[in-house]
Amino acid sequence: MYLTTVGKRGDVLPVGLAPAGGLIRAQDFSFKNWTSTDEVAIGRIRDKDRTLNEGEFVTRVLAHFLRTWCGVSFDGLDDVSKLLLLKKSSAADVLYAWFRLRQDVLGNNYTMDMSCGNCKHPIPYEIDLGSTEVFVTDPDEDPTWEFELADGVEWMDKTRKVLTLQPIPWGVQERVYAGEEGEGTVNIGTMKLALVTGSIIRLEGMDHDVAIPSGRLQFSKRDLEGLSSSIVEMNPGLDLIVEVECPKCHLRLRRPVNWVYDSFFSVEAPASSGGRTSTKSGRSALRSRMESKESADSSNPCDPETDTGTSSD
Repeated sequence: MYLTTVGKRGDVLPVGLAPAGGLIRAQDFSFKNWTSTDEVAIGRIRDKDRTLNEGEFVTRVLAHFLRTWCGVSFDGLDDVSKLLLLKKSSAADVLYAWFRLRQDVLGNNYTMDMSCGNCKHPIPYEIDLGSTEVFVTDPDEDPTWEFELADGVEWMDKTRKVLTLQPIPWGVQERVYAGEEGEGTVNIGTMKLALVTGSIIRLEGMDHDVAIPSGRLQFSKRDLEGLSSSIVEMNPGLDLIVEVECPKCHLRLRRPVNWVYDSFFSVEAPASSGGRTSTKSGRSALRSRMESKESADSSNPCDPETDTGTSSD
């Protein structure tokens, strides 16, 4: 896994999908042009099913505009097959394609409306989508990793301590957006378990992948937090957190990019304890390595809404 930007990456997915029996993942995708006819079609998607959550809506819109996805032509696919292919793709890939679609049709600039959590001062924040950082993998790189539990978990009458994890599938992320009652009401514990369970593909002693129902495994608190931290650290994809200083009280703010359709596709919008991850480099290591390189280069003449609560003088 390595760090680049959306502008440099272009129409190449962070993870991709391998064909049946293949080891090299296809990472290509392409869109058709967005016209007035498509604007009407997008409106019909919403009108047809008002129960769609934001994740499901993203899936439907992408399925409408995609021409190709990971070596598969969408021209000959029925709607159900398109949706299933996107659901089994990684969340990193689907959100990346969503960013690229917005960039293609409306350009790089996006103004996100924020307000200070301390003094409530409005802060319109201009984002250059092309400079957004993204953690990506090479097509022949194994995107899975191992995590060793501190306490272990019971499965088929055996205690398993080593789990193999994969990037979060979009189908899992989509269900999390729906909320446990399908109405956007998210229980944080349920959400955490769904993301953890959906990321597990093998347990110690197994030679094949396994689908585990959410809540089936009983983790200790220490192991659950360790797994959650590892998933955040090791997943490829966009860095969706922006940092800005309030011009009035100088509080440093960290906020997620608002990618919800009504804001993102409108030019009028103002905008762990316990456990151990394998030695494969995660996000922190990559960013630290990149920052060290940038620091060395600069000295060479040849060359969800949380505030940090940190104020600067």
